[in-house]
Amino acid sequence: MSRAEIVFCFGVSFSDLDYDPWSAFEFSPPIKSAPLLKSTGYCSDIPSEDSDKALRRTDMSLQVTTSQATRRAPIEFESNQGLRTDSLMLRPLGYADEYAFNEALERSREPLRRWIPLEVQGQSASDYFQHQVQKAIEGDKSNTACRRAVFLNDNTFVGMVNLIKIERGMEWTAEVNYWIDTTHAGKGLATKAIEAILDHAFADMPMGLGLHKVRAQICLDNHASVRVAEKLGFTNSGQTDLLEVNNALIMHHEFSRTA
Repeated sequence: MSRAEIVFCFGVSFSDLDYDPWSAFEFSPPIKSAPLLKSTGYCSDIPSEDSDKALRRTDMSLQVTTSQATRRAPIEFESNQGLRTDSLMLRPLGYADEYAFNEALERSREPLRRWIPLEVQGQSASDYFQHQVQKAIEGDKSNTACRRAVFLNDNTFVGMVNLIKIERGMEWTAEVNYWIDTTHAGKGLATKAIEAILDHAFADMPMGLGLHKVRAQICLDNHASVRVAEKLGFTNSGQTDLLEVNNALIMHHEFSRTA
């Protein structure tokens, strides 16, 4: 049963309500009512002499419960800050990682320039790093992103893998991107890192993010990324988009995978 099909005891599904069904919400205490008629689509019989009274009470309960449902600030779900595989550790980027991050970025910037914006014009390497740390903190706090640094078990920094654009409507989705230090390319680290963050993305809350679908925007001439995506079960959705990468518009194809 999907989330949209979950039904309240009085017979109204989330999809029947006129507000975001997966926002944090609270209901006023329901009015206690008699059992309901089968003829109304509910779950059990009531004596015929009490039917009108029971239906009036049920309608009142439904009206009060749905009309008084109120929005409040999103729930701050606790998540596992660290994700570990047999060979990798994924955790939020920290200020102590600056030297290792900048060294890897300097080695990888030119080889990856065609596909990944790893710099901001006019911004120093230190400022760029500080901005990445802040984005990781803000994404976790707002539940709109999950940006993780990737380390070997010996604590060697090897790259980044990020879930961004996390949206929770009728379908919970995100977009994944990554980069791996070119000195560690060809070792299967990208596959392992993305697989780890996908496990986190699709795992049930509160330990995971409870997402339904994850997308990836990939240039078809980035053959390594296409292979990684296909190996992990992503399929080309047929949708394309022109995205700006380092002051150039590059055609990207959307790949997606569902839970």
